[in-house]
Amino acid sequence: MAGSTRNAKNKNSGSEGEEQTSAILTALENIRKELKLEIHDSKTSIMQQLGSIQTKVDQLEAENTQMKKEVQECQKTLEYWEKRMRMKNLVLTGVEEAAGENTINMTNEILQSHLGVAEKIETAFRIGRPKPQGSRPIKVIFFTTETRNRVLKEAKKLKGTKIYLNPDLSLDELKKNEVLRKFKREAEQEGKMTYYRKGKLYIDDQPYGVEGGKVVPLGY
Repeated sequence: MAGSTRNAKNKNSGSEGEEQTSAILTALENIRKELKLEIHDSKTSIMQQLGSIQTKVDQLEAENTQMKKEVQECQKTLEYWEKRMRMKNLVLTGVEEAAGENTINMTNEILQSHLGVAEKIETAFRIGRPKPQGSRPIKVIFFTTETRNRVLKEAKKLKGTKIYLNPDLSLDELKKNEVLRKFKREAEQEGKMTYYRKGKLYIDDQPYGVEGGKVVPLGY
């Protein structure tokens, strides 16, 4: 009788253990499904957020590209108008500087006495900071581009003096000219024929220009 009772208890205990195990497995499976669903939802949300971020990045890149184009256009416009403004200007160098000088009258006298130019200039002034030694260049502004061009053609009459008359160039143009001059000197040392025509340097009849700080051959 006692043995039968023990067997019944063991069966009940085994059945209860199986039920508990089954319940645990079921709970674990439910947890796994919930986690899988949460992971899927999180992944979907993350992908949506990434898609939204990528869209914003694409928009910013497009806006940045457009802004770069606009800045380049503005730079081209500024360079164009700056060049137009400089077309009425020349720069005198080698003219002694004195305290309290009347730069306009002095420039008019130099142009008339050295070049035979009777036209009056619009204005003239020293450019740059005063130097302890040496004289600053003088920017000369004419009323018209035509007058400026006529005066520039007479600049050869200054040969033999310490005075030079040159076009009013931007800093970028000055740097390009310096690169071309160096290239020209090297070509001449090699015995090549060099000359300028319409703002281009020709070496053995091949035109050259400056791009990105380097001398490159140009089309005719």
